[in-house]
Amino acid sequence: MIQMILLIALFVIEVLAFGWLIIEAKVSRKQRETILEVEKQILNLEKTIISMERTIIKKLIKNEKNSKRKNPKRIKTGENLRVQTTITNQRKSDKTNTQTNTQTNKHSTARLK
Repeated sequence: MIQMILLIALFVIEVLAFGWLIIEAKVSRKQRETILEVEKQILNLEKTIISMERTIIKKLIKNEKNSKRKNPKRIKTGENLRVQTTITNQRKSDKTNTQTNTQTNKHSTARLK
């Protein structure tokens, strides 16, 4: 008789445990589905952000090209400034040398006449 009571009690406990396991599996599945949905929303948001960043970069590049056409002399910094200064100084020196050579040629031509 005691064995029969223990057997019935064990059976009831197993049925309850199995029912609890099924309920937990359903809850877990709902949570996973919610997590997946949120991850999909995050991916869509990231795609939108990347698209906006690309648009902004394209506009910046376009504006930079337009500003170069309108204002070719831009303020440069760092190494570019040193290179630009060197090139400008070389151009000035070339102009000065050309002017000096022209004046010398004029004087030489005047002496020859």
